[in-house]
Amino acid sequence: MFDVDALRAVEHAVLRRGSVLICPADPLSPLPALVPAAAHIEAMIGDSLRTGRPGPSPLRIGVVATDPRLRGFYRALAVSPRPGGVGEPLRSTVAAATVGRNGRLSVIDRDDGRWSTVFVDSVAAARALDNLNLLVVDLPVGDADAVCEVGVPTVVVARDPADPAAVRLARRMPAFGYDWVLSDGSRAGTAPPGGTLSAGDGGARICVLPVACPALCADAGLFWADISTLARLGRRSAYVSTLLAQAFGLFHDLVGLAVPVSAHDRLAGVPLRERIGALARAARVVADRELRADWLPMVEVELAGMLQALDAAERELPPRQGVLPATKAQALPEVAADVLDAGKDALLVARTAALARMYTDYLRDSLPAVRVTSLGALATCQPADVAILLGAPPTWGRWVYRSRVARQFVVLAYAPEAPNGSLLAPHRSRGDGPFDEVAVVADAVRMQKAAGLRLSLPRQRSRAWTAVRVGRCPDGTTAPEEALEPGLNDVGLIVARPPEVPPGLWDGIGWTAQLEPRGATGSVDEQADAGGTDVVAGLRVLFDDGSWAWLRADSPVWRWRSHARRTEPVDAGRIAVGDELVFIDGDAHKTLLAKILEVAEDLPELAVAGAWVAHWRTALARAHARCGSYAALARQLASHGCTVQTQTVRLWCIGVTLGPDDPTDLRRLGLLLNDDALTTRHEAVWRAMQTLRHAHVRLGRRLAALTRSLGPAGSRGALPADEVLDAASGLTAADVETAVVVLTVARIEPAPAVPALMTGPRRPADEPADSFHLSVSEEIR
Repeated sequence: MFDVDALRAVEHAVLRRGSVLICPADPLSPLPALVPAAAHIEAMIGDSLRTGRPGPSPLRIGVVATDPRLRGFYRALAVSPRPGGVGEPLRSTVAAATVGRNGRLSVIDRDDGRWSTVFVDSVAAARALDNLNLLVVDLPVGDADAVCEVGVPTVVVARDPADPAAVRLARRMPAFGYDWVLSDGSRAGTAPPGGTLSAGDGGARICVLPVACPALCADAGLFWADISTLARLGRRSAYVSTLLAQAFGLFHDLVGLAVPVSAHDRLAGVPLRERIGALARAARVVADRELRADWLPMVEVELAGMLQALDAAERELPPRQGVLPATKAQALPEVAADVLDAGKDALLVARTAALARMYTDYLRDSLPAVRVTSLGALATCQPADVAILLGAPPTWGRWVYRSRVARQFVVLAYAPEAPNGSLLAPHRSRGDGPFDEVAVVADAVRMQKAAGLRLSLPRQRSRAWTAVRVGRCPDGTTAPEEALEPGLNDVGLIVARPPEVPPGLWDGIGWTAQLEPRGATGSVDEQADAGGTDVVAGLRVLFDDGSWAWLRADSPVWRWRSHARRTEPVDAGRIAVGDELVFIDGDAHKTLLAKILEVAEDLPELAVAGAWVAHWRTALARAHARCGSYAALARQLASHGCTVQTQTVRLWCIGVTLGPDDPTDLRRLGLLLNDDALTTRHEAVWRAMQTLRHAHVRLGRRLAALTRSLGPAGSRGALPADEVLDAASGLTAADVETAVVVLTVARIEPAPAVPALMTGPRRPADEPADSFHLSVSEEIR
C-alpha cells in the first residue's frame, strides 16, 4: 500500500523532471529496485501505444546503492499480462549493468553492451555516466549531498528518517514519510512511563537490557568521543580510510561480543588480540604524522583496554540472580531462554554474515531453537516474535529499529552503572565520559521516531504533494519544521529479575538470609493462611500423570522454564497447556527439614539460643526422672501455678515442641528443681526458644524455595546430583531432586468459586472433584 503511494509520488516528480525523497514505512522495502522497474515498464507501454509494437525501454536509469541484494531483486522481477500468470523476466528486456572499482561498466544480461539500469556505489560514479534519464539513490551513501547537482530527476530512498543526509535533503526536495499512518498501531505497544519489562514480555517495541561493565565503558567512551575526529582524518587517504574502518569494526565487535572471548577466538579463527596487534602494525606505515603519532596509537590502547575489560569481567563469578550481567556473553543465554520459554520465536541479528555464522555455531548445542541472521540478510529472513540485537547497530544499520522483521526488539547494551529502573528524559549520548550504550540506543530510537513522524505529518504530506505537482520546491514549504518532542515510551527497560530464592541456607551468602528474627513474636502458627475460608476464583488443572489440583487464579505457582533451566513464580491464571509446574512432595520435604534441623543448633548464629534450649531440655529430663511420669511432673508444675495439660508436658519432654508459650512456666520448672539459671534467666531462655522457633519456620520456608528452584534442575540434568547445596547438613542436589515432582499441564478448567483452603495441594487421579457454587461457598464464610 505504502510503496504504491510512494510510486505515485515518484511518477509525478519524474514527469516534471523534479526530485523527491521517500521514507518507506518498512526499511526493508525493495523500493529502490521497484522504482526503475516501474519507470521502464511505463516507458515501454507508452512507446508501444505510440508505435503499435513492443520495444525495449528508452530510459537509462542509475541506481546508487551499497546493498548488493537490490541488484538481485531487480533481476528477479518479471512482467505478467495478468495477476498470478507466468511472467517474462524483466532482465530480458531491460538489462542491468554495474560499474566496478576500476570504473569499467559491465553489462550482465546482454552481449551487445546495451543496458537500461546501472548499479553504482556512489553519486560521483553515477554522474560520470552519460545521458541518464533518472537517478535512484538508496541511502546511506557517502556523497549523498551531491544528488542535487546531478541535473536529472532523482528519487532518494531513506531507510532511516534520522539519517543526517536524509534530514538535509528533506529541506531541499519534497519529502514523503508514512510513520504517521502507522503511529496508532505502534503506540499501542508502548510501555507505561517508567515501566520495566522482561525479555519476551509485551510492552515497548524496543526494549533495552542494560549490561553493567564500568571498565569497558570507560575505554569505549574514549573511543566514542573521538569518532568525529577519526572520520575527518580518514578522508586524507584511501589507506587511512580502510584502516579506520577496521578500527570501527573492531569497536563494534568488542561492544557487541556476546560469547566468551575464548569462544570467539576459537570460532572466528583470528583472535581479537591479534586483530588489534595487526591494526597497530598497519598504523606504523601511515605517512600522516598526526595520525601515526597521536590518534592511531590511542585507538590501539582503547581497543586493547576494552578487550582486557571483557577478559577481567569473564573471570569473575557469574552474577547471582537479580543482579545485572557484567558481559553480554552472560546476558545472551538468559535473554534467549526467556524468549523461548515464553513460547515465542527468537531471532538473533548479528552485524555481519561472518558473525552470524559464528553465533550459529556457538548456539547450536545450547539454544538450537534460536535463529541467527545478519543485518544484511534481514530482507530475506522470516519474521520473528522477538529479535535480539547484540548492541547498538552502526550508523548505516540503525534502520533495523523500524523494520518489521520482529514484533519486538531486545537490545543488549552496556552501561557504566546499573540504571535506576527507568529511562529518563532524552539526552545526547555522544560526549565526554564513559560510553553509555543504553543512552545511544534510546536516543537513536527517539530521534528516528520523531524524524519519521515529521516527514509523515498530514500537513507535511500536503506541502510535499503541492511541491511535486507544481514541479518546484520553494524554500521552506516542504521542510519538516514541526518540533515533535521525542517520547519517553518509545524504549522499554528490561530489569534483572528479583531472586526467586533467598541467597543462602544459613549465612546470607548461600541460599537463605540471616535466621535471627528482628523483634519477631508468635509461633509456627503464623504460617497459617488467614484467608483459608475465603471463596476465590480458581482453576482445576489436570496433569499428564492423571493427578490434578485446585489452583487460585491470582496466586503464584512455580513453573519450570526448560530453556533457562530454572523455575519462576507465575500467577496460576497465566499458565497454559504444556507448561511444566513444580510441586513439593510433602513427606520428602519433612525428611529434608529434619536433616537440616539436626545441625541448626550447632551453627554459630544459633549457638547461644541452642545452649539455653539444651539447658531447658536437660532440666526437663531431670524433672521427669525425679517425678517418674509425665502426669506426676504436670501435677508438680501445677502446684507452682502452671496450667498446661499432661499431654503438653509430654510433648516438651520428648522434644516435639521446643517449650512453653508462657515464659513463666520456665521459671516454675526452675523453682521445682532449684535451678537458679531457669529461675533468674527464664526470660532469656524463652527468647532463645523463640529464636529457634523462627529459625525452624524460616528454614522450612527456604528449604521449600530451594527445593522448588533446584529440584527440577537436578531432575533435568542441569545440576550435578552430587552438587553440595549446604555443607553444614550435607544437603545435595540429589536430596532436593527427590522432594519435587515436575508435571506437565494437560488441561485447564475454570472454576468460578473455590474455597481457598482447597487450593494448592496436588490430588490423586482417583479423587473426585467437588463442584462448588456461590450459594454453597457463601455458607462456608
